[in-house]
Amino acid sequence: MDVAASYDRLSDGPARYRANGLGGRVVVLPATCRRGTHQLPAAGFRALASDGAIVVDCFACGAGEPVNQWRLSMSGAIAERAEFDDQPYANRPARPVKQ
Repeated sequence: MDVAASYDRLSDGPARYRANGLGGRVVVLPATCRRGTHQLPAAGFRALASDGAIVVDCFACGAGEPVNQWRLSMSGAIAERAEFDDQPYANRPARPVKQ
């Protein structure tokens, strides 16, 4: 089985949201890459929201590779702001490094 292809169909679950002090919607993105090796704000990242999902790429792992991406399902309107926090995603194990 092609490991990367199998990840194409996987979702990492729902994105987490919170309200800021003014009542605005904030999406909470994972602070660590999907492999568990890089801090996204330091390593570089891209987060794109479309078709009901947010895809977060880690530039240090290799952007565009499905095994390196967080894929989070969206609910409701697109948030106006984003922040990083690993706690809401702590129960998801890191993805193995492709051999």
